[in-house]
Amino acid sequence: EQVLKLKKLLNSNKQIDGIIIIPLDKTKILELINPYLEKIKFITVSVFLSKKISYVGTNYQKCGRLAAELLTKTLNSNDKVLVIDNGDDNISSKYYLNGFLNRANDDKMNIVGPVKKNGVRESLQYLRNINSIFINRYAQDILLELSDDILKKQKNITTGIGNRIRKLIMERKILATVADDVYSTGYKACQLMVDMLYKEIGKSVKKIILEPQILLIENLK
Repeated sequence: EQVLKLKKLLNSNKQIDGIIIIPLDKTKILELINPYLEKIKFITVSVFLSKKISYVGTNYQKCGRLAAELLTKTLNSNDKVLVIDNGDDNISSKYYLNGFLNRANDDKMNIVGPVKKNGVRESLQYLRNINSIFINRYAQDILLELSDDILKKQKNITTGIGNRIRKLIMERKILATVADDVYSTGYKACQLMVDMLYKEIGKSVKKIILEPQILLIENLK
């Protein structure tokens, strides 16, 4: 759907000077916009597309590593951490998982898995009788299906942010989340587009990597 909408826009008679996009299908989007790179300024957000196109985003692998580091500090030596791999969303989930596992291995965390599942229902059967869970995708949906008794006995840290994760943190059902700062990302992308269009930075391609943020009850916005 995104590809079709972008194709329709590019083929229209509208004057388009700049486009900011989160490219969900990297191959098709890159193929589509390549002929327009000289005419239109493009910025991709969250998904790096090409060295020829400016980018604003977060180091998602670092998010995963930070989540593992935080979790290590809360665990007892014999605690088991179940890792569920719910697949690649083509944006961040693969990098969350890789970063978490890399740091968990460095810290000699007692990992069970990663168990490869496909969504909420298939994941729920694995989540009991475990000390902690790390889920790279659908975490908020899965954790909200668990009883309060189970959640409050576990030590869970997530990646990403949304209203349901905020709710889980505020209710003390998870300890924290490590996420990109969506407001800063959007602001930086818009600021960069203004610079590209009106401040004559020419054909210079910028790559802006923002630091992840660690969110606990105290600093939730």
